[in-house]
Parts: sequence; C-alpha cells; structure tokens
Amino acid sequence: MWRYLLLYLLSLLPGFEGRYAVVTGLLLKLPLPQVLLVSSLGVLTLATLLTQLLNLIDQLLQRLLVRCRGVGRRILTLYLRYRERVKSRCGKYVGKWGTVGLTLFVAVPLPATGLWTGALAAYLLGLRGWRVFLALLLGGLLSNTFTLLLTVPLWWSSSW
Repeated sequence: MWRYLLLYLLSLLPGFEGRYAVVTGLLLKLPLPQVLLVSSLGVLTLATLLTQLLNLIDQLLQRLLVRCRGVGRRILTLYLRYRERVKSRCGKYVGKWGTVGLTLFVAVPLPATGLWTGALAAYLLGLRGWRVFLALLLGGLLSNTFTLLLTVPLWWSSSW
C-alpha cells in the first residue's frame, strides 16, 4: 500500500508528475493498471488544484520575496526568473493555439513541460476556467500515455 501512496505523492511533484510516476511504478514492479490509475489520479488532483490555487500560490511567493532575505530571497528570485521564462516560452504556443496549444505543451513528456508549468503559463497568460482544467487534464493524461508507450517496450524486454 505504501508504494501506491509514494507513487501518488510523486505524481504531485513539480517536474515529476504523473508521467514519471508511471516509470517509477513500473520500476517498482507494480501492476500496470494500478500504476495508470494512481498516476492519473495525480494528474486529476493537480489539474483541479492548480487551476484553483495557482493565483494564491503566485501571490504568496511574490509577497514573500519582499519580506525574505538571504537564501530565501535568492530562491524566490529564481522563481521569478522561471516565471518569466515560462511566460515567454509558452506564450508562443498558447497565444497561437489557445487551449489546444496548452494541452500539447503539457502532453510533451520532457523536462520544463507538464502540468505545473502549463498551469503557470495559463495563469500568466490570463487563461482561466474549465477550458484550462480540461487542457491540463487531457495534456497530463496524454503525457502519461506517451511515457507509458515509450517505457513499456523497454520494461517488457528487461523483464524477460
């Protein structure tokens, strides 16, 4: 049971998300249907929470920047730089393709893409509502699927 909880918690981490939880679940030799279910629950959780809470998270981090000193300030400054990079990089796709572009951006199973970055991009570009939720959900599920399709042949051949 603890392995499924670990898998779920990993699927919520920025950058790791459901796509790498799929790989982790396979490495832990968990059954494929359960791995897909748990990683998909992580995607659903993030799509729900990030569309509702990203505004609050971003405002909190910006307020902390004013009050923090030392290492905390440096970390928050890195966040602000990351924020601007996300806006400029994702703005091309989302500005041109809208929520379809956001879905495709989230679906690409590469570092610096995914639910957290896609949600931040949507927030920074002024996208709100159920379309963003659907774009994040569909993109995250597609990312899980792409990662699974890339991973299962390697996992299958190594298990023999």
